[in-house]
Amino acid sequence: MRTVTLAILVLAVATSACNAQSPAAVPEAPVADTVDGAYRQALAASPLAWQVEAERRYWTTAGADQRSDEASYLADLQARIREDRKAAAARTTPAALNVCVDVVLKGCDVRSAGFLGMGDEGRIWWQIQDGYTDADGVGGGVVVFEEFAGGQLKPLVWSFEGARYENPHLEPYGDGQWLLIVPGISRGTGSGDMTIMMLKRDGGWHAVDTDWQSRGGDKLGGFETRHQPRWRFPALEAWSPLWRADDGNCCGTAGSAEMEFEIVDDRLTLIGAEIAPAP
Repeated sequence: MRTVTLAILVLAVATSACNAQSPAAVPEAPVADTVDGAYRQALAASPLAWQVEAERRYWTTAGADQRSDEASYLADLQARIREDRKAAAARTTPAALNVCVDVVLKGCDVRSAGFLGMGDEGRIWWQIQDGYTDADGVGGGVVVFEEFAGGQLKPLVWSFEGARYENPHLEPYGDGQWLLIVPGISRGTGSGDMTIMMLKRDGGWHAVDTDWQSRGGDKLGGFETRHQPRWRFPALEAWSPLWRADDGNCCGTAGSAEMEFEIVDDRLTLIGAEIAPAP
């Protein structure tokens, strides 16, 4: 797989908080005040609609003692809608990528920014942010942009759910496709995988459902992976310890697995695993 040129912008010290780029006003329907209405709006607003669907499945199937109540779930949906609408409306330019695009984070600094080329198909730009929110504390964010008329940049995909995001990868994938990978890790001690993937095909970008853990049990001998694996991007390969069902979250005791993945029907899919038994 050939290497795609990565050009990292030489950034000035970020001297401004995340309020330097004001999103353009876009008329939108009022945020819905029912769960069903807010769910439909969240699906329409999110660049990662599979996450909205997964959260809905959990909320409708988990036991009452494991899920939030209806009011809390509705409030979460409403907050997501507002965040996603604000992100989608934001605009910036390559020259201004050293200043945070204002979406969520307070006290925001740009940790890195740059562009990735796709040959004759143009390029995408990106910005990695560090900051905090009142609700979640210290965390990170990423915004990936497309270029459009006049040299402006508009967001293609974004996330502020993780503690930290890393510089993205962009590689040819399959027949005439491009795969964008933004590694990310969750807040807290769980070290969950917040990696984002987007596949460019058929003239547009499509979100890749990266919740492979929920679909990988049969390839892992019935064991589990609970933390972010040790990815070897841009190759779709990883290593992870394995957990038995009654293992503590800190430590898997079922050995480890070398894993190989493909993207099948816009879903990251575990296609093979070499399991090393526990000593």
